[in-house]
Amino acid sequence: MIGAGITGLAVCKFLSRLELKVLLVDEGAVAERLSGSLPESVTLAENFSLDKIAEFDTFHFAVPSPGVDLNGPLMGELKSREVIILSEFDLAIACLGMPRVAVTGTNGKTTTVNIIHEMFLAAGEDSRLVGNVGRPFIEEAAEINPIELRSILRAVPASVDRAGDFSQNFSVAEMSSYQLDCLVEFSPNVAVFLNIEDDHLERHRDFDSYFAAKKRIFSSDDSENWSLICLNTQCFEDVLMAAGEKRLLFGVA
Repeated sequence: MIGAGITGLAVCKFLSRLELKVLLVDEGAVAERLSGSLPESVTLAENFSLDKIAEFDTFHFAVPSPGVDLNGPLMGELKSREVIILSEFDLAIACLGMPRVAVTGTNGKTTTVNIIHEMFLAAGEDSRLVGNVGRPFIEEAAEINPIELRSILRAVPASVDRAGDFSQNFSVAEMSSYQLDCLVEFSPNVAVFLNIEDDHLERHRDFDSYFAAKKRIFSSDDSENWSLICLNTQCFEDVLMAAGEKRLLFGVA
């Protein structure tokens, strides 16, 4: 697990329930902050640098936190070793199924997912907020029995398309470019694209890379899924081309 933030800790606790050996690495001095919060099966390597990677056994898979640079030296080294790279969402999707609705955009994501969530609740549906708002998606898997978890994840990452009962709920996911960037597979029933502006270029390096990450919300090849796109967004024609055949357009006055 790369990164000892909220997502990193949630993934570590999830994997520890499967009795997996987990190495949690972070570039900072985080031991004091994490004191007493890590499961026994998790080994912490703080102040981690690339020259220390040879000290550890070969990894079966690696999970970068959303803010980790996927083009940085550590990720490059893991890829050169042919280590499988999964996101927190990939693990959650393997257990719980795809979110029903996913929302991305430079601005307005949190407001939009909260409105959709409240609409589902008002309609009497079992709606949950996941992703870049509320609790990490992987924490929802805590409700699954560990024996069932091991069965679901036995073939990681080939199992990422196996859905659990969670897909029957009206889950609403706020998706940042960081989260979309390293997903193996993503296929929400409804993908909402609000807008795109220059942002997070310290991570994505240029606008084209940032835009490409955002458009991954449309990566589904399921012809039954819908795309909902704001007419006011920059690069509207490019967004439209990336979306599936079933599209609804809306505008903001």
